[in-house]
Amino acid sequence: RSAALRRQAVQILGFPEEFCLEEETDSGSTLTMEMELLESSEFVDVDGDGKYLLQTIKEGKAGGAMVREMSTIHAHFRIAKLLMNYALKDTRLGLANGANGLVLRADRSKEPVEFVLGEELCASEGDFVPPCVGQCLKLYPGPVTEGTHFEMILRDGVPIREMEKDIHSAFSDGRYAGLPDTSGPVCIRIEVEKVTPACEGPADRQWKGLETLVAERRRAEALEALEEGRHREAALRRWRRILRWFDEIFASRRWKTQGAKTGDSMYDLQWDDDSAPAQLAAPFQFTAEAAEAEWLEQRTATVEKMPQGMEVEDALLQQLSPDELREFA
Repeated sequence: RSAALRRQAVQILGFPEEFCLEEETDSGSTLTMEMELLESSEFVDVDGDGKYLLQTIKEGKAGGAMVREMSTIHAHFRIAKLLMNYALKDTRLGLANGANGLVLRADRSKEPVEFVLGEELCASEGDFVPPCVGQCLKLYPGPVTEGTHFEMILRDGVPIREMEKDIHSAFSDGRYAGLPDTSGPVCIRIEVEKVTPACEGPADRQWKGLETLVAERRRAEALEALEEGRHREAALRRWRRILRWFDEIFASRRWKTQGAKTGDSMYDLQWDDDSAPAQLAAPFQFTAEAAEAEWLEQRTATVEKMPQGMEVEDALLQQLSPDELREFA
């Protein structure tokens, strides 16, 4: 049992077993080693505290869709023990015929994994993506777009429970309560192949009115029913998004409730220069400064934006179509 515990500790810490597995009986002994430097890589300390070290292998497509919360992402990733380079999970590995039968080999033609950023734990077992992959995408100090390829070292490791779906379920049910829940230092490599941003609301170019509302509601209902309600928190974020969208819809139609005070069109209103309606606002254009503000806000945001309120004037409710009113209800 002592040897097993020692092996477990060595693996968690990421130490080479060849040098650390046997207990040292003579504290005064000297170990002589020869080392040959085969390769070196330069990493950047993301936060200045040594916890997250980054190496950008390839910059992403300039002007492409950026990774944001709830974006649908197609990517390959590899999670490996830092010092031993032992892969805990690698999406490019596949079975191939070898001299001694089937073996695991890297397959460059293998399809990438698809997942929704922020909802990694909500996927089925075959599509499960460790949340640490999404964490690295959020930690990247810059916009992540199609083609971005980078490695990030997590000094404190990742929870073992988040590596596989069945292990996560076992930890959540308390079956592995006595086991350590850390991998030790790991290196995560991510290759982003495609990014499909989530719709951000009525002002977004992807907005399709009622169709978008229905799709979001169905996703919320699916999350709510998944695994006996284990992902209700993710579902609640979707419900809140719908309510925030209705806040925008009501704000854009408020002019219709002013009755005789205005003409027959919203354009008859005297708008202040700094409060133009959403419909008249020019489409948002991503610039270098806007992109930088985007990822900075995404990375530092800790509080979800909440809907303004549930009490809506009857006059505003009457501006909704029957189908929209049903969705709001």
